[in-house]
Amino acid sequence: MLDDRKALSDVIVAEIEADAARYGDKRRTLIEAVAPVVLTRTVPDEPLTVTLSRHGWIRSRQGHALDASQFAWKAGDGPLAILETRTVHPVIVLDTMGRA
Repeated sequence: MLDDRKALSDVIVAEIEADAARYGDKRRTLIEAVAPVVLTRTVPDEPLTVTLSRHGWIRSRQGHALDASQFAWKAGDGPLAILETRTVHPVIVLDTMGRA
């Protein structure tokens, strides 16, 4: 039966401390605060040509001043937009419903 003078939390704390003294040793892993790790991702800055077809397909090719007549399209499809950009610049396409 639980001693009236000790609260249940005191008993739990005492049992945990007793187990730590009995089973604990200096080889246990110590949890310590460390400096946060900062990851940096580098993207090469290269010329890029992005093509958008009339049927909504997007493709990219390396370089600028490409001959658009040499691009292959599926039957019934063709170019809607050709954009010369760089790999470090985001490209966002909006459709007629406002979706990106």
